[in-house]
Amino acid sequence: MSDTEFLNLKEMSDSSKISAMKFFHLLFLYTFYSKQCYLPTLIIQSTQMTLNYGICKESSIAFSACSYVLLEFQDFKGSEHVGRLSLGILEKFKAQEYISQ
Repeated sequence: MSDTEFLNLKEMSDSSKISAMKFFHLLFLYTFYSKQCYLPTLIIQSTQMTLNYGICKESSIAFSACSYVLLEFQDFKGSEHVGRLSLGILEKFKAQEYISQ
């Protein structure tokens, strides 16, 4: 699947799924600072939700976290690719609230 095809996936429309993605976003923050061993599980769950139900603003958080994990494994090309997908989601949804200051 190309980057363009990925960014043209359907948008997540189920409000309960979007709420779950927002909850995952909060969990990312807490697990990053307290229990990083759970971070891969959250990334997998939120990425699966994105691929199964469509993309939303919060998908950018999941993919940026995935990029971070790939960087930890020194997969620099993979990290850059996934990071660009995350930025593409931010641009598509104009999700200014998730852009780092």
